[in-house]
Amino acid sequence: MYKLVINLHIVISCIFILLAAVVLTRSIYRWIKGKKYNPVDNYLSISLILFLYIQLISGISLYFFLRPLLGDENLTLIEVNQRSTLQFWAIEHLSLMLFAILLAQVGRLFISKTQNDRRKYKNTSFYYGVSFVLVLVSIGIALVKQY
Repeated sequence: MYKLVINLHIVISCIFILLAAVVLTRSIYRWIKGKKYNPVDNYLSISLILFLYIQLISGISLYFFLRPLLGDENLTLIEVNQRSTLQFWAIEHLSLMLFAILLAQVGRLFISKTQNDRRKYKNTSFYYGVSFVLVLVSIGIALVKQY
């Protein structure tokens, strides 16, 4: 079961990265060109948030319910901090991902409340852009710590 959920988590991450790249490229282009915010942009925005929440659910499932064999299942926070890889997953990855979701959700609220189309694209570019960078940084750190 662990393998299935970790593979799902990775696939959803890849889809999120592609979708975020599309959303950011589209929003920056349409912001510069002064285009009207349309239902496609709204759908893409909602989809981006949805993928982040699916990531959160699968990540929580992996961390709390489907843990791989760590040798010692009842580790204290001090013991986790002494193991670099465990520290990353328990503290750094979790913090970065929660902050990315929080920023994206706040951005979604600003986007939905704003009437000005240029401001909507500006908010989309900023909030989703920072969330996207946080996800990429976390993935990059994971790859470095793994090898």
